[in-house]
Amino acid sequence: MEMTDTKNTSVICCVKCNRPVSHDEIGLYKRIFNRGAETFWCIHCISEYLDCPVPKLEKKIAELRDMGCTLFTE
Repeated sequence: MEMTDTKNTSVICCVKCNRPVSHDEIGLYKRIFNRGAETFWCIHCISEYLDCPVPKLEKKIAELRDMGCTLFTE
């Protein structure tokens, strides 16, 4: 789902809760669920689904970025 913010730019939002999704959240979703995904969940919805705390997912994002995973480069 996409929304338009006040600057008239497209913002990608979580399809479960409609929160804006960050670049890292998109990368995490693609890494865990489907690299070809075109819709995404925010880190909170991923956390809930996996029953994994948000800080642990944030740590995993940092680890994957440090390993050179291209899903987490901006």
